[in-house]
Amino acid sequence: MKKLWFAVLATAFLFASCGKEDPAQGVKIDEIFKSTATIKGVAYISSNTSDETALQFAPKDSKLIFTIANTAYGLTGSGNYVKEALVGEDGAFSVELPAKNDGGSVTVSISAEPIVLTVNKNGVAVNQIFTLTAGTSEDIIKGYVYQKKLTYNAANSDLGQTVNWEPGTYKATLQYYDGKNNVDVPADTEVKITVAKNLFTPVRAEDYVFIEKVGANGALEFTMDAKALIDGGLAFTMKSSFVAKYTTVTSGVETSLNYKFDLSSASGTIYGGITNDGGTKTFTKGTNPIETQDILSTWKESTFAVKYLYDKDAFDPANNYVAIPADAKVTITEYRTTVNTTLSNVIKTMTYGEFIALNSGAGYKTLAPDPAISGSSLNVKIEINFLVDRKTGENANGGAINNKFKYVYSDTFSLRGTITTNGGSDFTQPDGSTEVKNSVYLDAAFYATKLTSN
Repeated sequence: MKKLWFAVLATAFLFASCGKEDPAQGVKIDEIFKSTATIKGVAYISSNTSDETALQFAPKDSKLIFTIANTAYGLTGSGNYVKEALVGEDGAFSVELPAKNDGGSVTVSISAEPIVLTVNKNGVAVNQIFTLTAGTSEDIIKGYVYQKKLTYNAANSDLGQTVNWEPGTYKATLQYYDGKNNVDVPADTEVKITVAKNLFTPVRAEDYVFIEKVGANGALEFTMDAKALIDGGLAFTMKSSFVAKYTTVTSGVETSLNYKFDLSSASGTIYGGITNDGGTKTFTKGTNPIETQDILSTWKESTFAVKYLYDKDAFDPANNYVAIPADAKVTITEYRTTVNTTLSNVIKTMTYGEFIALNSGAGYKTLAPDPAISGSSLNVKIEINFLVDRKTGENANGGAINNKFKYVYSDTFSLRGTITTNGGSDFTQPDGSTEVKNSVYLDAAFYATKLTSN
């Protein structure tokens, strides 16, 4: 076999990971179909772009994609099983695929990630895209090994641009306004750079996208092959985001909150053979502050104390309130919201005895929002569950008739780091102090459920 001179320039396109199914279907083909079949063989590139036609092994690490429709396995709904394999030395490849357990056949569609090679055309080096022959497939049955020859062909007869692009450099300074001054964007901020696919010849299947990180003093600089200045260069767009503090001053009070800053519509041009200075690019602040731990750190410590009682005697019309049993289960849930973000709930469980003893009897201590930050809130829900024998009558001898009752009670209130009144009740909330609620009396008619009877 006569070998041509090939130099791999790029593999340009991305596909799904090995052995994955359409996530919308939630189907695990590998787990359902344990039987397998194997497809193996050699992948070639067919070139008629030189002065004579020849075959060449596909480059090592070229990516092959094997796709089987879920319906081929007798499953309902859309979705596909997709597995990838890389070409090895001398074009060799091998892939093991799930087959139907009953011995029936399934059709495997075979495709490949296109590759771009440098080839010779009448002594001139040119770029060429090669793609796998369309419609390539194989029917597989469990237990069999299938030999397959795969061939890449030139994507079109137009060989495209000659290889005369040169490395060019683009640089710019990235800044944002922090409420006081224009400052440099933090180092290591990622910038996504996109070159439209139609700016390449031949046209690429996907836009060319890569990431560059900002250096010291807000400097962005990168180098890539591009057309010369006289040919118009190569245009691109830039997108980037980061979080930083923005400072406002109201009535002499300075407040710094975190905001998202975006570079969403910036563009530039890079020219082969020279350095183009794009000047200063400025990020735009978002409308609303965003949730970060810095905002939570402005919350103030607050404590609430409450005592619960229940009526132990259902037979006596008079109230006979006593303390909740010490082994009653208590669940405390904090529903936290800061500015535009709902945070995960904080849930704590304990016995009622532990609840009463918190902070040496001072009550439950937590952080409540600073009233200066609008949109923040903390709602606390206390749930109490316990079983207890409760007097429901007397026998002929005057002895007590007891029945087992289950009490399920919940109490929800809002906390702020300021003095407020909760719904006109006696539950006050001093800033950073103790919030005290008078005893809560559990009325059996509403909160207790009779579990046994005599």
